[in-house]
Amino acid sequence: MVRAEAQASERVSAAATAAPTPAAETFDIEDLQPQPASNGKGFVWTRNWYPVTALDILDPTKPTQITVLGYNLAVWRDAGGEWRAFRDACPHRAAPLSEGRINRETKNLECAYHGWQFAGSGAAVELPQSQPGKPKTTACSSGRSCAVSYPTAERHGLLWVWLEPGEAGRAASAAAPLPVLPTADQEGREWFEVSPWYIRDLDVDFLPLMENSCDPSHVHFTHAGFIGARDRAGPINVKLRDQEEGVYTFVSEDPKKASFRNLVLQPPCMLWASSEEMMPDGELALLYFVVPVAPGKSRLMSLVLSSNKKVFGLLSKLFHWQPWLRHLYNHTVAAQDVALLHRQGTNMAAPDWPGWRKGFYLPTSSDAGVVVMRKWLDQVAGGRVAWGPNVSAGDPIQPETRREVLMDTYHGHTEHCPHCQKALRGVRAASTALAAAAGAALLGLAYAWGRGVAPLAPASLALLAGLGLALVARNALQKLERKFYFTDWRHGDHSG
Repeated sequence: MVRAEAQASERVSAAATAAPTPAAETFDIEDLQPQPASNGKGFVWTRNWYPVTALDILDPTKPTQITVLGYNLAVWRDAGGEWRAFRDACPHRAAPLSEGRINRETKNLECAYHGWQFAGSGAAVELPQSQPGKPKTTACSSGRSCAVSYPTAERHGLLWVWLEPGEAGRAASAAAPLPVLPTADQEGREWFEVSPWYIRDLDVDFLPLMENSCDPSHVHFTHAGFIGARDRAGPINVKLRDQEEGVYTFVSEDPKKASFRNLVLQPPCMLWASSEEMMPDGELALLYFVVPVAPGKSRLMSLVLSSNKKVFGLLSKLFHWQPWLRHLYNHTVAAQDVALLHRQGTNMAAPDWPGWRKGFYLPTSSDAGVVVMRKWLDQVAGGRVAWGPNVSAGDPIQPETRREVLMDTYHGHTEHCPHCQKALRGVRAASTALAAAAGAALLGLAYAWGRGVAPLAPASLALLAGLGLALVARNALQKLERKFYFTDWRHGDHSG
């Protein structure tokens, strides 16, 4: 396993030292042919490590319900401090274990319906309804009383799950390396995290969101005036430089040096993008994981890294001190994509859509990552996402026209993020205090003027200034508070 991870690290790191690629005159999607693993076998969706969420936002005091690939999971931390993932159904009568509790005395996961308790292995250790002695021992030792437990791992600040339970899952997961990331840029400068992970559940289908992550050419239009600029857009020659064991390395030739040069795609979920010679004292990198949740729903995980301490060192300290600042920033970036990608997904899910080969027109190599992703799906991964048991398949994804749903940041992020919850409480408290200050200033004015103080007297002016400042500051805080609930973006309102 260590050797496999080292080889994977070399493949990802090689992207940072890619030799310049000559500009391509033509682009033919048939030139891109993703290869299966060296064992000749195709991709099995349940035999893969999936990131679940960031470790720093999980609550160790209670179970959390999380869905991955149509599998509803109850995620919790056991008495030994290890994070566990169970199928979110008690073996007794299928009640959701995520609605249970961590027993204070035993530290086991306890079902809230009838009090059955489960150890980290999934074994039942307490059945309150059973007679003590042999009846309880027999019941607890039965395989039918065990919760379904999936292998888990911790890496890169994330919790990972392998969606194949039992001995077969444990053996397969132990032999499968998790994604390995480069530790330094092409000049040997160490990568550091500019901010903690940003995790967001979106009403966007998996494939459009994954393809968006490996599409360098959309940035200067979708994000124009924010993280892109129209005058920096232009032809980008993206070439598949290497592929090995399901890792596809691209090099992007951009004459304006306005996009990331190195792209590493590791389907189904991972995209690494890093710059080269974009800045004199270091580079910038983005790491994305796009997790399929259910048809029309995905989980976006993004991390910003840099090797440039001069530019990003202070910003990194700020974002690690107050992670919510970057989260609100990312809400706006995501809002610029969401409406486009949601409707793209519903268009592609329509019964009359002819499929990507006829439904897409791809004359330029800037879409090379999209082509490889699509061909990987067709040729290696069975042609479609293999959804788990908690998905009702068959019905096409319906367009969501309510922007308050599409652009909802509270249910997709804030309610699950302790950093943003804390910041939201602080904003509310400050807003309440400012309202009280404004009220006190108003009462002070009424009292002063009732006692004959002139409106332009210093005392009156001081109270008026205090009232005005309190109202302006409260209004700003109310606008800030709304961003924790809803962040919209309409491209027609922005010239870019």
